[in-house]
Amino acid sequence: MGAGHRDGLIGGYGGLRAADLAMLPVFTLLRCLASVGWTIDRLPPGDPRHRIYIERALLAACHAL
Repeated sequence: MGAGHRDGLIGGYGGLRAADLAMLPVFTLLRCLASVGWTIDRLPPGDPRHRIYIERALLAACHAL
């Protein structure tokens, strides 16, 4: 996740504690995985956006785990 995205998320949840911020990578991973599942029924097979969503989820997993 880029610094701009991270700062935007943190700004939207201004009352977060340090422990909450430590979970931000996990939250991001969960949202990415949900997006992958959402695209399965909505995009046609072979649509290149499937790969983009999967790659984003894999990157989020590397940061969160």
